[in-house]
Amino acid sequence: MDVNKAVPANLYTKEFLGLNGIILLASGILAVFFQLHLYLTWLHINPQWFGFIIGADSLAMIIIQPLLSPFLHGGNGKKWMITGILIMVVTLFVYRIATDFASMVAVRLLQGAGFICLLSAVMTLMVGNIPEGKSGEAFSLFAIARLVPYALIPPLMSHFVNNTEDFVGVLSLSGLVLACSLPVAFLLRPAKSSGLMTGSRTGRLTAQELRANLKNRKIVLLFAATLLLYSGYTIIFFFLEGYGKASGIARPGLFFTIVTAAMLGIRLAGTVFFDKMNKVAVSIWSMIGMAAASIMLAHGTSMLLFSVTGFTFGILRGISMPLFAAMAFDLYRGLNVNLSVTMLQGGFFLGPFLGGLVLGRFGYVGLYYFCAVLYVLGAIVVWHLKDKPEELKEGLQR
Repeated sequence: MDVNKAVPANLYTKEFLGLNGIILLASGILAVFFQLHLYLTWLHINPQWFGFIIGADSLAMIIIQPLLSPFLHGGNGKKWMITGILIMVVTLFVYRIATDFASMVAVRLLQGAGFICLLSAVMTLMVGNIPEGKSGEAFSLFAIARLVPYALIPPLMSHFVNNTEDFVGVLSLSGLVLACSLPVAFLLRPAKSSGLMTGSRTGRLTAQELRANLKNRKIVLLFAATLLLYSGYTIIFFFLEGYGKASGIARPGLFFTIVTAAMLGIRLAGTVFFDKMNKVAVSIWSMIGMAAASIMLAHGTSMLLFSVTGFTFGILRGISMPLFAAMAFDLYRGLNVNLSVTMLQGGFFLGPFLGGLVLGRFGYVGLYYFCAVLYVLGAIVVWHLKDKPEELKEGLQR
């Protein structure tokens, strides 16, 4: 009996909901690490290595993602998803014995490897369960599943975690919670067309097909725009607390609350409209809006302006992120959706790296003007997607 199913007519199947539930739990695990820098301080690790340790999981993702994506399809996605879950569960328990630089880097790399296996597999399986014309709605809901934990877990961590034992205890508990997703993963049935151009269950993209895909100018442009989008995002969030304190803002953390609430609100309210938008045009205006908001932030010396800027960022990011994912889906489905995640991880390296250099020379005002430049460049790159080949026209105009 064939365990696979055809692409469903309804988006809200148990497979689609189950995949989103798994990614909700996995994202909750990542949200726990908002206090990792504090944990590293408790371990008395040299502060100069904090950034490398914190980013080590993204380093693993950047390396593994493009190598793994061409080999993922509906036939093996479930196995890779379960493998990723098991790696993450083991890693969460191993943190207890990782107490120095070398062991901490090793465990962070392992965690990143597990998460990218899980995330890539989930996205590959998910595209086979998205009906025609529902990509914007699907990826908006997927984005909500990834976002919700970041609004809820960090405040709880601040309340309950006060020492190393508390932190590793939460990680162990998180490992048990994530393990509860394994029965769901085993019961899911992949759709026949999951992540493949051909719709084959066991087909595999060749290296030649991958190279041909990456020679497509539209795909490269979309990847470049995604890199710029997330580089700007990481600059805003990694350097905001220091900027808020330097500007005399009493509670700069409120910015994150406002951004998260606005992002959730726009995605919940606008989910059904994303597939009716001109994705290219709306993405361009969103990037331009975030460039303007970055300049506002550079001069945000009052709590009111800080709050207005946070709300603006939340709305525009809530629109742009699912549209970028949907455009990748419309262009080439599973392969490009997964490779676009590599650009996201690249942004988590490139943004802080360049941001630190700019901050050291030009200060916070120059930093956020630089952020505005990144968004403008991203808008220009997306603009060139308007000149698209005829076979992509219908997908990108939805």
